[in-house]
Amino acid sequence: MLMYVDDIIVTGNHAHNVNQFIKSLAARFSLKDLGSLTHFLGIEVQTHSTGGLLLSQKRYIMDLLQRNNMALAKPTSTPLPPGCTLTLHMGVPMDGPTTYRAILGSLQYLSLTRPASISLSTNFHNSCISQ
Repeated sequence: MLMYVDDIIVTGNHAHNVNQFIKSLAARFSLKDLGSLTHFLGIEVQTHSTGGLLLSQKRYIMDLLQRNNMALAKPTSTPLPPGCTLTLHMGVPMDGPTTYRAILGSLQYLSLTRPASISLSTNFHNSCISQ
């Protein structure tokens, strides 16, 4: 079971046990079955032919790039060169701290399930907010 605020995902290896658990919950709480899971908290869910699940954040990433006018940006294998030093006067200033913080928040959310390289870069930029 995965729960976030008022959304619950219930899954398991045995359909009978899953159904019994859902009935138990329904006896105590008001439930609404939304059908097969396709999307949850920015994560796309696809059923694999072997019976497993494929989780992807591609749509979340593409929306983030589009929202911040970076959809045509060139990819790079390393987010920051080793030993990179950033200052307050580098690059083009944003309209205000809200935009910067929103981008960082989105990147931090991604870093929960992505490789360490994006997590390192995001946390580095996040540390620059207080400077």
